[in-house]
Amino acid sequence: MPLEIMSERLYLDRFFQDWHRRTMPPDADGIDLDFIGVCHSWKCRAPIYAIESTTRNNKPTTILKRLATGLGCTGIVVIHDTEKLIDFQVIYSPHEFQIPHEVQVEARLTAYLEALRHIHDLTHLTR
Repeated sequence: MPLEIMSERLYLDRFFQDWHRRTMPPDADGIDLDFIGVCHSWKCRAPIYAIESTTRNNKPTTILKRLATGLGCTGIVVIHDTEKLIDFQVIYSPHEFQIPHEVQVEARLTAYLEALRHIHDLTHLTR
């Protein structure tokens, strides 16, 4: 099942996708982080996970790991092609658990993100 394109115009607009390649100094290091999942509670809003997506299996993860460590949240790299999610890798997590690999990757990622939110809710919202 292909991933849904939310805005065809922005998807096809290379300016929108490549702005950081043109505007950053040549010696700049960074990542264009794709998503930060935060707590639903307006009193909290703490980061729960940070996601970087890529089509490359060997994408460097040093910055994502340091960012997630500093935020105290889980850092995840999601690997995809133009049609589907292929896999995901947990780069850093303050929590120790896994979702069985027998589960389809999309369902495994969803279950993992839901588990992170549940752990956060149990440890932060019950205070």
